[in-house]
Formats: sequence, C-alpha cells, structure tokens
Amino acid sequence: MRSLLVPLLRTLRGPVALVTVLVFSVSALAAGLPRAFESAFDAALRQVTESLAPGRADLQVFDVTEAHPADRAEDLGRRIAAARPSLVARVTSPDQTAVEQTEVTIKRRLGSRAQTDYMLGLNWVSGAERHIRYVSGGPPAGNGTIGPLSGVDHDIPKSHLIPAAVSTATASAMKLKVGESLVVGDQIVRIDGIFEVADPGSWWWVHQSTLAKPFLRHGADAYITVGDALIARESTEALMGDVTTAWTFRTDIGRLTSDQAGELVYRLGAFERNIGEVPPGSLQIREGLRDALGAFQARLASARLVLLLALGGLILVAAGVIVVAVGLVTARLSPGLALSRARGASLGQVAGLTAGLLAVAAVPAAALGQAASWLVPGRPTPFSHLAPALLALAAVLTATLQVVREHRQAGAVRRRDLVAARPSARRAVFEGLIVVLALAGAYTLRSRGLAADPQTGPDPFLLAVPAALALAAGLITLRAYPLPLRLAGAFARRRPGAVPFLGLTLASRAGTGAALPIVILLPAVAVAVFGSVFSTSLRTAQESAAWRNTGADARIMSDAGLTPEALERVRRVPGVTGVVPAMYQREARDAYAWGTARSVLAIDLDAYRRLTAGGPLSVPPAPAAGAAPAPTPAPSASPGTPVLKSGGTVPGLVTPDLRGAKELNLHWPGLLTIRPAGVIDGFASVHAGSAGLVVIPYDSPGRAPRLPAANVAFVAGSADPAALAKAAGLPGHAVKTREAALDEVSSAPLAGLVQGTFTAVSIALAAYALLVIVLALVTGAAERSRTISYLRTLGLSGRQARVITVLEIAPMVTVAAAVGLGLGLALPYLLGPALDMRPYTGGLTLGAFRIDPVTPVALAAGLAAFAVLGAFLHAAASGRRTLGNVLRVGEQ
Repeated sequence: MRSLLVPLLRTLRGPVALVTVLVFSVSALAAGLPRAFESAFDAALRQVTESLAPGRADLQVFDVTEAHPADRAEDLGRRIAAARPSLVARVTSPDQTAVEQTEVTIKRRLGSRAQTDYMLGLNWVSGAERHIRYVSGGPPAGNGTIGPLSGVDHDIPKSHLIPAAVSTATASAMKLKVGESLVVGDQIVRIDGIFEVADPGSWWWVHQSTLAKPFLRHGADAYITVGDALIARESTEALMGDVTTAWTFRTDIGRLTSDQAGELVYRLGAFERNIGEVPPGSLQIREGLRDALGAFQARLASARLVLLLALGGLILVAAGVIVVAVGLVTARLSPGLALSRARGASLGQVAGLTAGLLAVAAVPAAALGQAASWLVPGRPTPFSHLAPALLALAAVLTATLQVVREHRQAGAVRRRDLVAARPSARRAVFEGLIVVLALAGAYTLRSRGLAADPQTGPDPFLLAVPAALALAAGLITLRAYPLPLRLAGAFARRRPGAVPFLGLTLASRAGTGAALPIVILLPAVAVAVFGSVFSTSLRTAQESAAWRNTGADARIMSDAGLTPEALERVRRVPGVTGVVPAMYQREARDAYAWGTARSVLAIDLDAYRRLTAGGPLSVPPAPAAGAAPAPTPAPSASPGTPVLKSGGTVPGLVTPDLRGAKELNLHWPGLLTIRPAGVIDGFASVHAGSAGLVVIPYDSPGRAPRLPAANVAFVAGSADPAALAKAAGLPGHAVKTREAALDEVSSAPLAGLVQGTFTAVSIALAAYALLVIVLALVTGAAERSRTISYLRTLGLSGRQARVITVLEIAPMVTVAAAVGLGLGLALPYLLGPALDMRPYTGGLTLGAFRIDPVTPVALAAGLAAFAVLGAFLHAAASGRRTLGNVLRVGEQ
C-alpha cells in the first residue's frame, strides 16, 4: 500500500494542500498568540512598578523601637539580607542603611531669640559621601558637648553638639550658613558643610529626597519648611527622641516573569513572618510591591480569561475547519479505499495508508507553524509547544477513525433520506457531561470569580469555561437543529412552488454529520459578538477613566499654590472656556484619631458641575448647610492634649469608605469639624484613594490667612497644555490633560493586547466561517449535483438550482448566527465578576458592560451573509458543469 501514497498525493493534491495550509496557519496562531500574550503580561508586570511612586516598590525594613548606632545597624543589615528568601534576594539588592531622627522644630539660632518656622531631621545614611559634593565647608566632624551657656543662651544646659551638613536647597530655604549652630529640640546642631547633589538622577536619592530638598508642610497658619541634615557616623550614638533605623533594598523585577508574580507575593509574606525572628525581634517590613502584585494577579487572571476566550474560540473554530477539510480528503479517498477493501486490503493497510497521507500533509505543516511562532516576541508556554503537535495528531486520528468506521460499516445498507440517526447512549452521555460541566463552571465563575492561588494561579477549569459554554451551545443547537427543519419543511410542503421544499429537504437529508459547521459557526459568531461588546465597553470605560484621572479637560496642580493672578492668566489662555479653582490637602490629620489622615478637597460643586456638564463624572449638588453642634474633644484624648481653636462646622460629601462616619475632625489646617451629608462616587480621582476623600465647600472656614487660596485648577476647553503651564508659571508636568490620560490608559500593554487580539481574531473567524461553509458544500457536492441534475432533467432552471443550494445551507447559517449572537451577548453576564475592566482602565473600577445591540446584530448578520454568499458562489460555479458529466460522476 506504500506505493499508493505518492499517486494519492498527486491525485488529491488540492484537498491535501488545503489541510496543509490550515494546519500551518492554525499551528502558527496557536503557538504564536500565547507568546504574544506572555510578552504583554510581562510588560504589564513591569508597568506595575513603574506606576508606583518612586521607591514604593522597594523593600524596607524598619526598627522604630530601638536606636542602633551605625556599626551595629550595618551588621544587622547583613543579617537581614541573609534572611531573604531566594526569590526575594533575586529581585532585591541592598541599597542603603540609614539611622534617622525624626524632624524636630528648630527653636532658634544659637545667640538669637527669634523663633523659626523650620523643622530639621538628623540622618546618617551609608554611602552618602558617593552622592554629594561639598560647595562650602566640609563633612561633619568633631562630635562633642556644649554648654552650659550664658547670655541669651543661658537657658541651654550641657548638651550634645552634633555636627551636620545640609544641601544647598535646605541652606537657602532655611537661611543657614557654615559655622552657625541651631537649637534643635534639646540638641545643638552645628552646620559644618553645605553640599550639592552630585548625581540627581541616582536612585539613591529616592528615599533621601528630604536630604536633597526640603518640602513644605501645613502649619497652624502658614507653611513650615521641613528638611534633613546629614550627620557623621559617630554622631548616631548621640541621637535623641524618635530614632528610626531603616534598611532599604532596591527592587528590580525586570527579570521577573508574570508567572512568578504569585510566588514573589508568597515569599514576601514569608519574609515578613520570618523577619520578626531576627534579633532584636522588633523589626518591621514596609513595601508597596506585595499589594500591587496581588492586585496585578487578580487583574491578570481576568485578562487571561478574556484572552483565552478569544484564543479558545479561534482554535475551536479552526480545529473544526481542519476536521471538515480532513472529511473532504477522506470523502475523495473513500471510493479508492472501497475498491482496495474489495480486493482484500486489511483494515491495518487501509488505515495506515490514510494515516500516512494525512501525516505527510499535517506533520511538516505543524512543524513549520511552530517555527513561525518564534517570530513572535515573548516567552513560549507549554501550550504553544503542544498545540501544533496536537493539531497534527488530531488531523491524522480524525481521518483514520473515519476510515475505520467506514470499514466496519462496509456492506451495510444506509438510507440517505433520514434526517438524523439516533445518537448512541455513550455519545449522548458524553455530550450531556460537556453541557453540565459548562453550566457548572459558569455558575462557579459567576458566584466566586477567578479566585487565584498566590502560587499556582487561577483554576484552569474556570479559565476554560468560555470555550466550554460555546461548545455546549453548539452541541445543543446541533441536536435541536432538525426540529425547525421539520417544521419549515412541513410548512413549505403546503406552499406553491417546489424550490423551498426541495432546498429544505436537501438540508434535512444532510443529517447531523453535515450539520457539523453549526458547531464551528456558532463559537465564531459568539466570539466576534463578544469581542465587539467588550471593545465598545472598553473604550467607554477608558474614556470614563480619563475623565476621573483628570477631573476636567485639563487639571493644574501645584504644591506651592496658585495665586489669583495665575488663575486669571489661565482663564485668558486661548481655548479655555472655564476654570474652577480648588484647595486640595492630601493628608489632613484627624485631631482625635492618631495616625489617621484623610484627603480633603474644597471646591465649589455647583461651578464644577457646570464645568463638567456632558461628561461621565457624577458631580452631586453642594450639601445644604445646617446647624450643627460645636465640636468637643473626643473622650479618648490623652491628658495634656492642647485644645485647638475650631475653624467651624461644615457639611461635606465623603467617599463610600467613610459612609458610616458621623463626624470628622480634621486639621484644615485649623481644626475643622465636617458633618458627612452625602456620599460621592464616580468623582474625580485627585486623591490617593486609600485614605478616603472628603469634599467640602470652597469657602469653608479654617483656612490659614497666609496660605494660598487654591492649589488645584480644573480647566475646561481645548487649550494647549504648554500654554496652560506657562500661564500658571509651572513646569509642564504640573498640567495633565484628559487626552494624555486617555492615551496613557489605552496604550497600556494589556489594553492594546486585548484590542489587537479581538480585531485579529474577528478577521480570522470571518475567514474560517466562509471557508467552513465552502468546505461543507464541496464535501457534499457530488451527491447534491447528482440530485439537482436529476431535477434539471425535470425542468429545474439554473437559477432555481442556485436558490436550492442557498436554501440548503441558509437554515444552518441562520441558526448558528442567531444562537451565537445570543451567546455572545450573554457571555458578559454569564461570566459575571470574572470580567474585570481594571486591567485596561488604569485600575479604576467602573460600571457593568454597556451593550449597543446594533453593532453585535450587524456583525452576526454580516458573518451570516458572508457565509451565504460563499454558498451562492459555489452554486454558481457548480452550475457550469454539464448534465452528462454530473450524472456520470461517482458511478461505480
């Protein structure tokens, strides 16, 4: 039989070449798309650290209960580094050890009675000498004591004298000179040197920014300048008050893959548990990476579900097309194999010949598809390695099993006018099991979402639910498909004209096997419709996220404040149609809850609502002012706590996390009592989100007379960002526009990947849908042509023959398109909470999917029309054959 292989390849070169092309294309897609997915997932992981504030991803260990001199701190740092798990040690490296005394008010300068509005911290940081350059004086040295003193300093007892050095920015802001001494708390600090930053771009300064440049802090009635000074190693033993020892490990997850994110979260948790066992036993860990990676894992699981839906649908449809193409090969091969069986060929010989023929077509194509996938950047996955081999194996096994079945049924009398044979009990149970598993998976996915294990990731069964739902819907439709055919045939039988009846009769005689394209068309339509719904909802969500990220067409923020003159210049910028100023305080400390801070935004809500009219932001009306009792100190306030003068009581709107608060007492900067009068949601995200946002009237009492009236300006219009920054007298990064925010969100790796994947998959599905219809028609072309030829001898015209062919395929296409449309529209609700939009909207949680029925219906109708057009073209091409040739084809 081996000698027949080459002649068969030559005779069946058309169908075999089609199988080769299909296996190659599907193998390349199945192996290449996962690589592209992993590349985007890794890019999204790197974006996690980029989106965090500088230094937020770094690992820091603190000891706030015990002061450690520099030598002992460095020794303890080496023990901490040795205690890191291997994966944590791989992505972190020791960067600096610091002994820091919390900022203390500079009471006055030595020899002067004038008080200052400055606060100074004292820090020793390892490696500082490599990052600074002295411009005046020199390194701090000469640690000792001073006092008691006389004159204006007679009240100073014998104290530690701590030499220090400050940056040029700190010296300028605090008006410090080399050689002068300061009374800092109960210590005397002498300025020995003034330095400038030698490498301002170095990561070393991320955690020592206050050492390089002071910052402004809200005081009782003005800003207070806060900075740090650098001290010598030996001075760490003389520090007093609140002293913290910190060990910083710089984090670099550039070499980490998305699959290792869960493992890193687990190892960081283990490190936090184990760090308490390192002497002295009072160490604490602080890092923002674990929470960010945990959120990334949840969003990654959602992204995998959406992408696997697209990939699974594509592979399911493409594999079905390969099965139909293999069926075409075996149909063409069947007469020759029947003759071989009649001449004594065994089952093994017939099956071996068929398997060899398909192996020659499929195996090299799968190998070439696997090789082509390496052109796609990204990491290979186990699926990308296995998929091409499985596709080639499936093609060979499908053809072999079809030949084996025909061999066993040789000689059996089979009627061709049966609508469908009764399925076996085994097949019915198997199909029922698929339906039950799909529904159970959908229920589980909807009820609890993609709960992922930190180490193993999401459940693979839940990730396969979308593909299982499509397969289950296809099987149910396949079994129910003959019922509407029978009803339509009974109706057509009573109508005048034979063409509709003949077309439906041919569709009924095709049987279940010929209706297999339903299982292929249905997921194609479902995935394309779902992709349309998802893409539309994604774009809407991204636009809403851009609005929330900026709060208007543009937003100007300045820590130093915006003067009325600057606001007026902004209003005069061409393109500006409105400006609403606001005062924002990121951390307004709670007067009676130690360590608690809220974000406060003072704004004219009525003016802001007019400014954002027509946008997606939800701006409530300003709360009505009402009488409220004067605030009283909380009973839990410790004795001796100074009673601050109240700035008054005002109504305010709070975010949902503060819904249960009856009263908030915040420093604004004077004590201000806020009575929650409503809840805001969907408001501009000017706040960090974790502390809660409180919105109060713009003219609320408690303002400091020396503080600016606004530090935020919301701008409407299409003004140039550079012109806005110039008018406000600020650098360009102080202005953020809605268009820039939208570009930032939409250009994220996951967002671009999802959009591109659904676009490419929709195009491929349309091509496969047309191909499967043409293959289904070609497979049954001989029998159909013979039947129509008999009818043409009875007077059937060529036009009527084409209509019959279209009517034969139209019910199958219509049913598949209708059920696929319904499934595609239902998938967002069936999958429930597992479809999380946050991976594509910068982390903002937005509303449910918004379905515009016009686009999905048009898409489903277009795919159906595309398939019917293919049937019509095939019928037109088949009509060119003469009656004599057709009636002689297949005669044995």
